[in-house]
Amino acid sequence: MLYGYLDGRFISQEDLLIEQANPGFQYGYGVFETIKVSAGQPIWVAEHFQRLKQSAEKLDIGLPVTRQEFSAILSELLCQNDITEGSIKVIVVPAERDLMQGDAFFRGRVIITCKKGKQYTEDMYSNGFRVKIITSVRRNEKSILSNIKSLNFTDNMLAKREVRKAGFDEGIFLNTAGYLAEGTVSNIFWYDGCCLKTPAVSAGILPGIARSKVIQAARSMNIPVREVLAEPSELNTIGEVFLTNSLVGVMPVTTIGNTIVGNGMPGEITWNLVKCINGS
Repeated sequence: MLYGYLDGRFISQEDLLIEQANPGFQYGYGVFETIKVSAGQPIWVAEHFQRLKQSAEKLDIGLPVTRQEFSAILSELLCQNDITEGSIKVIVVPAERDLMQGDAFFRGRVIITCKKGKQYTEDMYSNGFRVKIITSVRRNEKSILSNIKSLNFTDNMLAKREVRKAGFDEGIFLNTAGYLAEGTVSNIFWYDGCCLKTPAVSAGILPGIARSKVIQAARSMNIPVREVLAEPSELNTIGEVFLTNSLVGVMPVTTIGNTIVGNGMPGEITWNLVKCINGS
C-alpha cells in the first residue's frame, strides 16, 4: 500500500479523495508538478517548488506550505513508502468551492501521490524516441495556461493518445501560428551543427525545469543556445534532436514521422547532455 498526503495528513492513496464540488475536479482549476525520485531523493525540489508556487499564484491560489515544509513532506512520503526510484506528483487546488470572489486569493489544498519504479529504460535512451508532429490540436501561445503546469491537460492527453495509436512515443505541438512549440509532456531541442535550438517561451510552451538545466549545461560546454520561433520543416535536415522533462531528463529522438534523424542513433551533443543531466 502506498501513502499519499492531503491537508497535513499522510493517508493511504486509496483514501486520498477530494469532494466532487472542488474546483480542481469540476473545472481543472489547479496546478501540478511531477518530481523524479532517484537513489531515494527527490530531484530538483527547489525548482519544482518555485514553479508550483508561481503557477498557483497566477491562478490566485496560495500555497499553504513553505519550501522547507514541502521538502520535509516529500522526504517523509518517500520514507513511509520506501521509494528509492520513482516519482512524486504534487497537485494544488483551491480549498474554496466558489471561484467568483473578485480579488480574493484562494487558500490552496496540497495533494501528493507517489509511484514506484523507473518509467524509462536504458534501451529507450539507446534507441531514442519516435516522435510525430501533432496536427489535430494546436498550442495556444496567447493563453496563460500555456506557460504553467495546469490541471487543464486534456489537449495533451488527446494528443498523446493520437501519437500512441499511430505507434509513436511522443508528439510535438505546433502553436496557432504554425511554429514548433513543445511535446505533450516534454520540451524539444535540436542541434544544427553549430547551435542548439529550442522553441522560445513566446511560442506557447511550459518552460521546463529540465529544459533550463540543459540550457545551462550546454552553455557550460561552450555550445551556443538559441530560443527561437521555428517552423517544423527546420527539423527535416537536422542531425540531432532530443526531448526533455523532469522524469526523462534528456531523451534522444531518432525518428520524426517517417524521417530518420541523422544516422538513426543519438548524436554526440545529445549523448553528452544525457550523461550530464540524467546523472544529476
